[in-house]
Amino acid sequence: MLDLSELGVKSLRGGITQRPLGLDVTDIRQPWLRDILVTFIAEMKPNTTEARRGLRVCKAVSRALDTRIGGGMDPAKLMFADMNAVVDTFRVLPKLDGGPLSSKQRGALLSFFFKILDYNRAAGHLDGMSASFARHSSHVIKTEEVDEDEAGKALPESLIAQLDDYVDLLGQGMTHGKMTPEQVQAMARAVYELLRETGRRPYEIAELRTNCLKHADREWLLIWDNRKGRRLNRRLELEHGTVETIRTWRAVRDTLDLPTGSEGFLFPPQRVRTASSVIWCPSRSRR
Repeated sequence: MLDLSELGVKSLRGGITQRPLGLDVTDIRQPWLRDILVTFIAEMKPNTTEARRGLRVCKAVSRALDTRIGGGMDPAKLMFADMNAVVDTFRVLPKLDGGPLSSKQRGALLSFFFKILDYNRAAGHLDGMSASFARHSSHVIKTEEVDEDEAGKALPESLIAQLDDYVDLLGQGMTHGKMTPEQVQAMARAVYELLRETGRRPYEIAELRTNCLKHADREWLLIWDNRKGRRLNRRLELEHGTVETIRTWRAVRDTLDLPTGSEGFLFPPQRVRTASSVIWCPSRSRR
C-alpha cells in the first residue's frame, strides 16, 4: 500500500496532501510495472486524482501482460506484440463499475500509461527494457462519432499532456474580484479540468449552476445547457475524478465573498452589472 502523503502527492486544492491516502498496488503483478508507477508518483508529484489514474492504467496493463507468454515479468523480453495486447485492452476498457467508456476517455487513459512509461525511459529507470515495447503510430484509439450532447471537440492528447504539465501555473498573476490568489488558482484549475474532462464549450462551463452535479442510477451526472442546440438541462456522465473536481471547487467557493446576483453560478463573476465586464459569467443575452 502506497501512502500518497509520504510520496509528496499534491492535493486537489494545492500543496502536499496531508491525509494518509493509500494506493493498493498488489493487483499489479509485474514488479517493474509497480516500480515505474511508484517512481512516477514519487518524482513527478502528481495530484491525488492523477495518482489514482496511474494506478488504474497500470492495473489494466498488468492484466493485459498477464495473458502473454511469460506474463510480462521480464521487461527485457517484452515484444511489440505485447504492446499491441496492451493497446487492445485499452480499446475495450470499461468503467470501474463495468459500464462503457467513451473512446476519448479510453484514449486519454492509454496516453497516461505512455506518459508514465516515457518518463521512466527518459529518466533512465528502464535501461534494461526491450526497445520493442514502445508506442507506435498504430497505437491509437479512434474517436467514435457522437452527438454534441455526449462530447465536444477534443484537443489532441499531445496538447492535453503539455497543458497538464503546467496546470499549477493556471491562474497565476490573475485577479478576480475579491478572491485571493489561491482562490483564483483553484478556480482556474477547476475550469480547466472540467473543460478537459467534459468537452464542453467555455461558455457552457461558465453557465454551470451550483447544483450541476446529480447522482442518479448509480451514476454521477453533469447538468448543463446546450444552448447552441437549444436543449436545456442536458446530462453528461462523469468520471469520479471530475466529480471530485467539482466538489473540491465548491468547498473553496463556499469561502468566497460573492457579488450579489452570482450566488447560483458554480464559477462566480467578478461583478454582475454588465455581461461584457464578466470573465466567467455567462452571457445574459443567451438567457
